[in-house]
Amino acid sequence: MAGNVIPSPDAVAFADRIGELLTAIRSAEAELGALLVEIEQRGVMELFGYRSAARLLEHLADEPKPTSERLMKRARLVNPGRNLDGSRIPALAPATGVAARAGRLSNPMIDVITDVLNQVPPEHRLSAETNLLTFAEQAGHKQVAALGTRILAHLVPDGPAPDDTEPVAPSRELFLRRSSTGAENPGATTSTHHCHLQPEHGKGPQPHGYGPTPTRSPQATHQPQRLIGQAAHGRYRP
Repeated sequence: MAGNVIPSPDAVAFADRIGELLTAIRSAEAELGALLVEIEQRGVMELFGYRSAARLLEHLADEPKPTSERLMKRARLVNPGRNLDGSRIPALAPATGVAARAGRLSNPMIDVITDVLNQVPPEHRLSAETNLLTFAEQAGHKQVAALGTRILAHLVPDGPAPDDTEPVAPSRELFLRRSSTGAENPGATTSTHHCHLQPEHGKGPQPHGYGPTPTRSPQATHQPQRLIGQAAHGRYRP
């Protein structure tokens, strides 16, 4: 589509179906990961005779070993685990797991968020995850990665200096916006879902006003600075 062309009903219907299928695929994969984590905790050898849940998936799904191992690694980060004594281990990114099972996050988005949270001090993970997920409602995984870099620059001031270039949305003519329920569902005709197929005339969502990279001083290691500006609908507050 180009210029001010209004999408045809067929285009809207196709895009609507794409959104529905993407949501279903993402949700199913996240649910599969949660199930495999549960099997792993109960004992995959005792249940199925396999050495690992990834090996079980490799055989049942006819998937390459690297694909199965990536799915398991991702699932362990967003689902709770258990110690040998049965006590519960909180997930690194529980809210990300909830959003993933609802089909709202792509695998690259999940990987970006969990990679950032792995580097965030435990006392700041909840607020960092909230801000990343809020921004993910409007932005792509590359933009969320840029926000994560800025968060780490303030919370881990001794880390590598981030790129100060403002992230911009990739140029594209067709895009899906999430509905008020959070699902990517353009073209639906109910009161809570609306068609958002349209030519793109400008840049997509961007984080605004983060300011320059903070100077790394000895005091910064004891007093993390707050991010300046807003990410999506709220300020970052560690």
